[in-house]
Amino acid sequence: MFIEPMLAHQSDRPFDSDEYIAEPKMDGFRLLLSTVDGIRGYTRHGNDVTDRFPELSKLSVPPETVLDGELIVTGDGGRPDFEAVMRRLQAGKQEKIQRLSHQLPVQYIVFDILYHRGQDITKQPLMERKAILSKAIDEDNTIATIRYVDGCGTDLFNVCSKMDLEGIVLKKKDAPYLAGKRSKAWQKVINYKEAEVVITGYRKSEFGWMIGIEEGNDIRPVGILELGVVPAERKALYEVSNLIKIAENEQFIYLEPRLRCKVKFRGWTSKGYMRLPVFQHFIF
Repeated sequence: MFIEPMLAHQSDRPFDSDEYIAEPKMDGFRLLLSTVDGIRGYTRHGNDVTDRFPELSKLSVPPETVLDGELIVTGDGGRPDFEAVMRRLQAGKQEKIQRLSHQLPVQYIVFDILYHRGQDITKQPLMERKAILSKAIDEDNTIATIRYVDGCGTDLFNVCSKMDLEGIVLKKKDAPYLAGKRSKAWQKVINYKEAEVVITGYRKSEFGWMIGIEEGNDIRPVGILELGVVPAERKALYEVSNLIKIAENEQFIYLEPRLRCKVKFRGWTSKGYMRLPVFQHFIF
């Protein structure tokens, strides 16, 4: 049984409040696990991915129960490895799935329980659901409940930043689970990195600026900037692009590396690209 997950608003900064708990944000992908009709795992959009993760079939979860959490693969230093869990998610052939299940075993980090033994408990306050969850799950190497702190969002965010984790989620203690809704009862704070980049061109077919970082006399490509650019800023770049255009092909217009901007991003891929860069402002 699939239930649309509750979503969090994004907050610019952490805060401390006795009305909230704070959890580390796991860098994987959202997974709803149901034992209503056998064990089934669903992404946040309702895609059934059970067959891609044979580890799920071995979990000890009460019947007619629905859990909400994050599926991760741990990498260096025990930190979640987003690229590794995406390799698991994208594997389609059974031979590859079985091989990766041994090479890159997943762990399901559970942070909420929506149904327990056939009973809908989404209307109960968060802390009551947490209490039920703690008794419903027998933790092992494949499944665990999220750890949290009471009220101290700022301290937890600082610790997560030092450990290079993705960020935190602050959750109101008395909030029900609002399936399919984005609510300020849950607020995520992302541990963004910041950098100055050079705009080296743009895509022709759909919006996207090519960006790079200066390294000595060279510019190393670090990805495509798509997020955070408002229409006025797009117009500003296009108005000057003809003056600094140096080449083009079927896909891209290439520019002299004169335009710079500041971006925030979620970290680096193994190939040296920025994850989800977001435009902040031009640098003049």
